Amino acid sequence: MYHMHEVVQLPNGRWGHVYGAQNANAGKPVPGTPSYATVEEAVAAMRMHATQGERGAQLPDTPYDKYLLDTPPDPYQYGRQRAGMLPTDPMHSIIAPLEHREFAREAVGRNPLMAGPLAAAIPAYSLFKMLGIIPRDKNTSPASLDEMFAGYEGLFSGLGDSMRKKRKPED
Repeated sequence: MYHMHEVVQLPNGRWGHVYGAQNANAGKPVPGTPSYATVEEAVAAMRMHATQGERGAQLPDTPYDKYLLDTPPDPYQYGRQRAGMLPTDPMHSIIAPLEHREFAREAVGRNPLMAGPLAAAIPAYSLFKMLGIIPRDKNTSPASLDEMFAGYEGLFSGLGDSMRKKRKPED
């Protein structure tokens, strides 16, 4: 099912398709797909393939497509950046809030019903990190107000994305 793929920026700066989170090969490149110079080209190619299917047949719209943002940011960019950092790198405290913002924006932008659970999860997650309930590894940032505010910023931004998507006339 092609709609289970995502568009990501590759290490060489180009854009490509990887298996989505619901696939057993999540995050791995999709074999036989080219790389693209812009995110717009990669998204357009993915949409074309999703609507035509493997053999050219028309596929029905999926709930995933209903909430797909026109030019989605790469919500995993900051996580990949932090994964390559040393645990002592002070940039963790700068990049972590950005990562939380993009996670919330993508989740709520694709499904506005996620706004309620995320509104409760944002402070709970920070509290659990502060209390040590969530185990800390080398890429887990400490709890901070910046992280919480960025999470709420992403939540409201995702709601805005979702509302703009719903108002947009169908092609």
